[in-house]
Amino acid sequence: MLNSIINIDLHIHSKLSAYKEEPGFVENSSVDHLDVLFKKLDDHNINLFSFTDHNRFDVELYEKALEIIEDENKYTNVKGLLSGVEFDVILEDKDGMKPCHIITIFDTKEKKDREKIQTCINEDKLLLPQESYTKERYEALLKKIGLNTILIVHQKQSLDIIDKTHKSLSGSVKDPYSIIKIGYISALEYQKSAVEGILKNNLKDLEKQVPLFTGSDCHQWKYYPKHDKNASYEIERFTTMKCLPTFKGVLLSLTSPNTRINLIKKLKKPNYLEKFNLGDKEVSFDYGINAIVGENGAGKSTLMKLLNGDTRANYVKRIKKDSDFILEQTLSEDDTLFVEQSEIVRKLNDKQLFDSSFYEEVDNSEFKTAYQEFDKKLKRFIEHNVTLNEMYKKLDNTKIVIDPEMEISTFFLQIDTTTLKLQNTNDVNERKESLKTILLNIKKEIANEYYNGTQKKSLIEIYNSFLGFYKEIAISYYKIVCSNGVKNAIINQCNEYKVNVKTRQTAVDTQVSTYKENKQAVISNFISFIEKEKENNKLPNSVKILSSDSDKSENGFVFKKIAKYSGSNVEEVYMKKMFIQDYQCITNLSEINTKEEMKRAIMGCANISDINEKWSTNFKRFMDEMTDSDEFILDAGNDVKQGRTLGQISLTYYKYHLNSENSAEVICIDQPEDNISNNHINQSLINYLNILRKDKQIIIVTHNPLLIINLDVDNVIQVELLNNKIYCKSGCLEDESSEILKYIAENMDGGKESIERRYKLYD
Repeated sequence: MLNSIINIDLHIHSKLSAYKEEPGFVENSSVDHLDVLFKKLDDHNINLFSFTDHNRFDVELYEKALEIIEDENKYTNVKGLLSGVEFDVILEDKDGMKPCHIITIFDTKEKKDREKIQTCINEDKLLLPQESYTKERYEALLKKIGLNTILIVHQKQSLDIIDKTHKSLSGSVKDPYSIIKIGYISALEYQKSAVEGILKNNLKDLEKQVPLFTGSDCHQWKYYPKHDKNASYEIERFTTMKCLPTFKGVLLSLTSPNTRINLIKKLKKPNYLEKFNLGDKEVSFDYGINAIVGENGAGKSTLMKLLNGDTRANYVKRIKKDSDFILEQTLSEDDTLFVEQSEIVRKLNDKQLFDSSFYEEVDNSEFKTAYQEFDKKLKRFIEHNVTLNEMYKKLDNTKIVIDPEMEISTFFLQIDTTTLKLQNTNDVNERKESLKTILLNIKKEIANEYYNGTQKKSLIEIYNSFLGFYKEIAISYYKIVCSNGVKNAIINQCNEYKVNVKTRQTAVDTQVSTYKENKQAVISNFISFIEKEKENNKLPNSVKILSSDSDKSENGFVFKKIAKYSGSNVEEVYMKKMFIQDYQCITNLSEINTKEEMKRAIMGCANISDINEKWSTNFKRFMDEMTDSDEFILDAGNDVKQGRTLGQISLTYYKYHLNSENSAEVICIDQPEDNISNNHINQSLINYLNILRKDKQIIIVTHNPLLIINLDVDNVIQVELLNNKIYCKSGCLEDESSEILKYIAENMDGGKESIERRYKLYD
C-alpha cells in the first residue's frame, strides 16, 4: 500500500464538550448526527480526522464513526479516524500564566486502547469548565494511559505575543521557543493563513523543524468547517499530508514535514514507471522516491537492470524468465539517468566521469615564449663564454714572424675574404615571424562575426598600424638576406679562384701567398676576438611568475584547468631538469668556459657532440611537465574546491547530475551511498535527492537505512531471490501490513538506530 496526499482535520468537537459550552451549543454534534458530519467531511474531501473534545473521550462515538468508515462505499473520501483529546494544561504555574490547549492524538489500534483512554480520563476528570490539568498531572495521566502520543498546541498569534486569553502556547509559557526546542510538543495548530506566515517567521531561525497544522475547531457539525453557525470565518485551506490515514502516517509526517506536509500533488510524467509484474503479483512505484532493499545476493541490482531494460547478461535473462517479470513501460535512455553499481569508480579510472569538453584548454603561449627566450639566452651566454675562451687560447698559441722579404707581390692576385662576414639572421627572423603571427591573429579576429561594426573598425586600424611596423622589420630581414647572398656568391667565386691559382703558382708564389695568408689569419683572429669580447653578452633575467588557467561553467559547477607552472616560480624546476646539481644556479653556469665543462653541466650529456641534442631534450621535458595541467571542480555557489577522495568525487558527481536542470525524468541509482560517509549522506546526498523528489521519479538500490529513514522514501520494495526467482514485498514506511519498518530495524545495519533517531517513540 502506497501513501497519497490526504487532507486532515484533527480538531473537531462533539456533544462531549458540552460541559464547557453554553447549553444546547453542541447538542446536535452527537452520535445520532454522525452522518451530518461525515457528509460535510466527504464534501470537503477530509480524509483523516479526529474528535478532540475538551478533556473528555467517548468510546461509543469513536466506534460508531469507525463503523461508518469501514463501509467504503458510503463516504468514499473519509479514510481514517484518530483518537484524540483537547486537554487544558497549565504548563507553567507561575506569574499568572494561563492554561493552553494541547490536542493529544493517541495511537489506538484496538477498542481496548480507546476504552483505556476513556477510563483513565474519567478516573481523573476535570469537573468545572475553568478547571485545568497541571503539567505534572497531565503527564501522569498520559503515562497511565500508556499509549504513544502526538502533542499539538494551539497558537492564535505570534509566539512573541504573550496573550493569556487565547489558550495559546505563548500565553502559557514565558519562553515558548524553549519548549519547542526540547521537543515537548510535536506541532502547532493555527486557523488563519496570516497566522501561519507569522509563525513561520517566528520559527525560521530554529534548527528544529516545527510542523504547522490547521484545525477547524468545529463545534456545530451542520456548519462544518466553521466553528459554529455564527462564526465569521472558516478554514481557508486544510493541512495536507503525504501519508496513510493512520497514526504512524501522521507521526512520519511530523518527523519529516518538508517531505510530507502541504505538498502539491505530483503529476505523472510520460516516462514515470507505474508498476511491474512478477507473475500474478503486481508491484507499484510511487512517483516520488522508491528504495529497493534486500540482503546481499537478493537480486536488487538485477531488478534495477530489468527496470532499465538491461538484459545483456545471461543471468539477468534467466532471472527475468524464471520470475515471469513483465514491465509494460520502457524507460527511455534520453529521459533516464541510470547509474549502475560501481559505475562512478569505473568512469573515474577511465577518466570519463565528466565530459572532457568541460575542461577547456589552457593558453600556455606566454609561458612558452618566456621560457624559450630565457633558455635561448642562457645557452647563448654559455656558448659565448666558451667561444671567447677558445678564441683566447687560439690567440695565445698563434705566432707569426714578420719577414720583409715575403712582403712582395706575386704573379697572381692574393685575395682575402675574411672581411666578407655573413650576418646572423636568427634574431631578426624571429621578430619578423612573431609579428607576422600577431598580424594573422588580428586578421582572424576581424573576420569573426562576434564583433560589431565599431569594434571591427578599431581592429582594422590596429591591423594597418601594425602592418607598417611589420614591413619595417621584414625589410631589415630581407636586406640582410640579400647582402649575405651577394657576399656568399663572392666568397664562392674567390674560393674557386684560389683553387685554380694554386695549380699554377711557382714555388716562390706559394711561399709568399702562404706567409700572407697566415699573417691575415692572425690579424683576423685578433679582430674576431675583440669583436666577440665587445658583444653584449648578458645573463637572462629571471622569468616573472606567470599564471594560466581556464574554466567552464556547467550545472552549478566550474570545471577548472590550471597549468602546473601557474602562480609559481618554476626557474628552480628548470635548473633541475637541465643541469646536474653543481650547476643548478646561474652563478656556476656563468663560470663555464669550455665545451668539456658545458658537457659535464648538462643533465645526461656524455659527449661534447651531444650538447645541443641533450640541451633540447631536457628543455622539452621541462616544458612538457610545466605545461601539463591539473583539473579540478569548484562549486559555483561558494568557489569551494571539490574533494579528491572517492566519496567526495561521488558527491560531486551526484550534485552535478541531481538537479532540476537535468532533463531526465527518472533517476535510477544502484547504491548511491557507496564510498560516502554517513555524515555526508545526511548532510549532502539526502539533500540532493530531496530537491528532485518534486520533479523526478527516483529509484535507488540501497543497503543504508539512512537513505530510507532520513530521506523519507515514499515506497520501499523489499527483494528476495529464491531458486532464481525474484519475490517482492512493497509499501510505504508506515504500512503496517508490509512491515517495512520492522524489516529495516531487524535486517539493515544501523536500521533500528536510524528509526529511533528519527522517532522519539518506537515500538
